[in-house]
Amino acid sequence: MKRTLAVLFTVVLAAAGVSSLSGQEGQGTGRVRGTVTDEENRPLADVKILMKSTSYHFQRETLSNQKGKWAMMGFSKDVFDFTFSKEGYETGRAQVFLSGANRNPDQDIVLKKIEQRPIQGLDNPADRETIRKASDFFEAGQYEEAMSLFKEFVESHPDLYLARVNLAKTLAKLKQYPEAIAEYQKVEEALNADPAAAQVEARLADIYVAMAETYQDQGLFDQTCAYYLKAIELTPPVDPAVPFNLAELLFSNQRVDEAIRYYQLAIQLKPDFGLYELKLGYAFLNQGEMSSAAEHLKKFLALSPDDPQADSVRKILETIK
Repeated sequence: MKRTLAVLFTVVLAAAGVSSLSGQEGQGTGRVRGTVTDEENRPLADVKILMKSTSYHFQRETLSNQKGKWAMMGFSKDVFDFTFSKEGYETGRAQVFLSGANRNPDQDIVLKKIEQRPIQGLDNPADRETIRKASDFFEAGQYEEAMSLFKEFVESHPDLYLARVNLAKTLAKLKQYPEAIAEYQKVEEALNADPAAAQVEARLADIYVAMAETYQDQGLFDQTCAYYLKAIELTPPVDPAVPFNLAELLFSNQRVDEAIRYYQLAIQLKPDFGLYELKLGYAFLNQGEMSSAAEHLKKFLALSPDDPQADSVRKILETIK
């Protein structure tokens, strides 16, 4: 019995992205591939994929092709951080354990398009044109130009505090993180001080999510989790990516009981998405709750029978039996 559990735990670590690292440096023969799509399942070309080791000096960078496909090779085993970025889309992130000797499970990522909210109170045609130009620059990835126009507008219209959201997003793209956080905080203060502001809680929740993402870009775990939690506690989320991202962070940092709670919340919001069931199954497996793990891994297979990880999941289920 003890031997079976030991074998099972090794499988879970590899599948769920948790490992005791060997500290191996240098090149290897590991390889991984995947796809990047939008929310309509359309492939996204020219997505920048950055892969970084969490324990030794190694990184790779590539672009997705016209079919949204990409591949990396030549690495040793480790836990790797991935970022997926494309102009006009929110940055995607993943942290996974990868073998340095074998082909790894495919990493399939969905990117969400950035929505620029219209700013109320723009009665002047010149103001509307300024915001339009700034937004066009932002969508084109010309962030310096966008920042200049957004900043000019904010300085001349300090009462239109929601315009600062656009400025903050642009500053974050330029990696001017303290300045971006400062702008978000000004919006938070203005919303809290404005009794006439509409949908204050929903707007504040959006600000907290944006702040969490800004801290996450900097690799600041505590601040990232704190602001995701503030957003979720303020108003029930409608976007399942919010609790899922929080769950992924918690799981990666060994706070599995908390991660389970937010994987479950993501499933409540999007019950037909196989990835959420898969990750929840791995979390239960990590905790040794075999019946719950089997339940959710089976749901994953029912929802995603052709997923590249399906065969590995079937083997895990056989081991559980």
